[in-house]
Amino acid sequence: MMRRQLRMFGLFFCVISVLCASYAEGHMLYSDESDVTDFNDDGETDFVDFVMFAAAFGSQQIQFDLNQNGLVDFPDFLVFISAFGQPGAGSSGGTQGDAPVSAQAFQHFADRLSIQWNDDFLYIESDAFPDHRMMVGITAWNQQVPLPQPYQGDNAWQIPLKPAVADVPVYASQTLFRGAIGLAINGVPIFNPIKQDGRTDTYLAGELDEFGGHAGRADDYHYHIAPLFLTEKVGDAVPIAYALDGYPMYGLNEPDGTPAKDLDDLNGHFDANGNYHYHSTLDYPYVNGGFKGVIELFRGEEVANQPRTRPVRPSGRGIRANITDFVKGTDDWYRLTYEANGGTYAIAYFLRPDGDYDFQFVDASGNITRQTYRSNGSVEVEGDAGTSGQSGGSNDSGSQTVTDPPDTDSDSLFVASELLGRPTDRSVTVNLVPSADLEIYLEYGTESGVYTNQTSVVMGSRDTPIEIAMEGLLSDTRYYYRTRYRRAGETEFKRRGEYTFHTYRPPGTTFTFSIQACAHLDGRSSLELYHRSLENVAAYQSDFLIDLGDTFMCNKHSEPLTATVRPAPDYATVERRYLYERGNFGKITHSIPLFLVNGNHDGEEGWSLNGTPNNVAVWATMARKKYYPNPVSDVFYSGDSDEEPFVGVRESYYSWSWGDALFVVIDPYWYTTTKPKRGGVSDNWRWTLGEKQYQWLREVLEASDATFKFVFSHQLVGGIHTGEGRGGIEMAPYYEWGGKNRDGSWGFDTKRAGWDKPIHQLMVENNVSAFFHGHDHVFVKQELDGVVYQVLPQPSNTNYRNGDKIAAEGGYFSGTVLGNSGHLRVTVSPDDVVVEYIRAYLPGDEGAGWTNGEVSYSYRIEKR
Repeated sequence: MMRRQLRMFGLFFCVISVLCASYAEGHMLYSDESDVTDFNDDGETDFVDFVMFAAAFGSQQIQFDLNQNGLVDFPDFLVFISAFGQPGAGSSGGTQGDAPVSAQAFQHFADRLSIQWNDDFLYIESDAFPDHRMMVGITAWNQQVPLPQPYQGDNAWQIPLKPAVADVPVYASQTLFRGAIGLAINGVPIFNPIKQDGRTDTYLAGELDEFGGHAGRADDYHYHIAPLFLTEKVGDAVPIAYALDGYPMYGLNEPDGTPAKDLDDLNGHFDANGNYHYHSTLDYPYVNGGFKGVIELFRGEEVANQPRTRPVRPSGRGIRANITDFVKGTDDWYRLTYEANGGTYAIAYFLRPDGDYDFQFVDASGNITRQTYRSNGSVEVEGDAGTSGQSGGSNDSGSQTVTDPPDTDSDSLFVASELLGRPTDRSVTVNLVPSADLEIYLEYGTESGVYTNQTSVVMGSRDTPIEIAMEGLLSDTRYYYRTRYRRAGETEFKRRGEYTFHTYRPPGTTFTFSIQACAHLDGRSSLELYHRSLENVAAYQSDFLIDLGDTFMCNKHSEPLTATVRPAPDYATVERRYLYERGNFGKITHSIPLFLVNGNHDGEEGWSLNGTPNNVAVWATMARKKYYPNPVSDVFYSGDSDEEPFVGVRESYYSWSWGDALFVVIDPYWYTTTKPKRGGVSDNWRWTLGEKQYQWLREVLEASDATFKFVFSHQLVGGIHTGEGRGGIEMAPYYEWGGKNRDGSWGFDTKRAGWDKPIHQLMVENNVSAFFHGHDHVFVKQELDGVVYQVLPQPSNTNYRNGDKIAAEGGYFSGTVLGNSGHLRVTVSPDDVVVEYIRAYLPGDEGAGWTNGEVSYSYRIEKR
């Protein structure tokens, strides 16, 4: 272990260091175990493991004398105690009297904090429990309660001691919606006033207590607005917090007591000496509005190297409740009282000596549900467990190995099995459809059969989809999970099978994902072949599957596996078709998260909208959102945020980053409000993303510095001149996609006045690596201006041989052409991308060079 010189402020050491300041000029005191050594002020320093000072004295003066060995003779009334060691590695010079100014601010709470520093950082150890009453005054509550946090050792807060102004500031209105942005001098972190959804002001929403704080998803107490009450304790001259870039934050006034003015858009300014600091305000942004100073960000979204919370329970859903009291008693017990639905409720909890927590949930009638959250991750429930954050648990210490098989009724009690969606660095969403009224929760962990965490118990109603999020996950980690369930009146939770998934991969890692398109289950499709293709996807550990549409077929073949053209006449028909496809996807999407891309036959086209909820476009959108959790725009995903009539936010176009790649999904249907081909006359300029989606696409591509960029759509926005949207690079120069009119003349500036440039040019100028699309039911790999154009085969059609004929009908006259069937496997590494065509064949069709699961063709996309 590296040894290091420590300099610290504690309650007793501070007193002693002041009294010792004049004992000998140019000297400083250290203790190495039991000796206190005198070092001359000659620039030489030593390394010590412990500082051991404490004083048992009143206000009397202490006299120190040097003995002949250069050691200090201590008075008899001095007592020694050991103190902590600094987290992290490093060393520093200086003297004990050289305490940083920031350390002096935190020293006002030295009885609650441990304070250390080296040349670069101030380290604050804290449990994030303030000395004021918490939670009272909250009216919009997430059902979390405050618990002490382990911000100690290597998990301590660190404040830069040498802040420097950044070339480009970071604005909290645009990012930083996760984690802390500052630390109050009482050791409580300060978060962005805007919550994780990137929109909601926590103060205005009623989510904060009388001191501006609340308990977060990990039961961690933190502030979202300035803790102005600290000014009353320390005065205007002392900062009440430090931003994590190292600059101090004062209250409403300057250090001299005059009101702060002329603040910049980060809530700060430079003083007369050229030093920058932030101020608190009564209106948004309340605290530092971002970072003026240099700061390291994780994925550009949150401050890197923050302390980790220790969640005990899973996060609950938000409810309207008025928290009226919070009591912290002696011996680590707590009680929170709240009013909801005309009744008074309470949660009492106690930290046991073994580290477990005993919880008691008291309802309005005085009935008590008891629950223990054990340090090994299991939960004991007495009585009827609650269904809204009052059961289930989460722990990061210990585990319990489980080898029990699924219960025999686990399939019969679910209409649709687990389907994963919205994977992020910290969470994934599971959609299930029970066939009976059930209580359901998920348990999960990082080892197979070892479940150290679990979600809240939720009530699932018969034939109604439910979504449960597994949260608090670690980035770049494989997890294993299973569903637990029980009927009303049953005492034991039964179990389903174990499945797995992987969280977000950071840059520099290698991963694999899969793409399929056009299952198109009509009269010419083979369900057996489609299932074989899906099984091929499941044969390797793909991080996720992207489906490029023409899957649900609601505006053509609303009944599967029939040649009859029958658009869906009502919502019930649409819903049945979406639920039917859950049975197909369910073969793999319990362990491979699914991303859906709309196809032209799925029904969500703008020309079907009629100003009422009674049309296939609305029905298809509602059914998709009900059964398939597509990304929602938040801090991890970017995308559609418009509230559309009857359907809300559609979740149809979106982007995200994974490893060294950017993924962008576009939707050419909803904003195409006039059918491009009518009465035998076609106008491909009618195909459009719509201006808002186009501008979003442009901004996403321009803002990303990912090594590889992929764009996904069912078809080109334009395509073959007959109005059907088909084709690849031969059709890329035309319409909204390429800018030309059908006759080859330039039409973009007239047809898309005010827009920047055609979509293909956007992709070229922003180094898009590949455009993946479906629609044409054949494998064709092409390239134009450095962008790979890849159309995908149909995974359900046995027309293995006639790829050239299908390609020609779609307007393809160049590139590598192969017949059906199968999917693409794509492996992304920091240096290149490998795309492989994985063939699917029926058992009776194999042989003579045809093997199911074989790599029929592959190519490499090099790093630019």
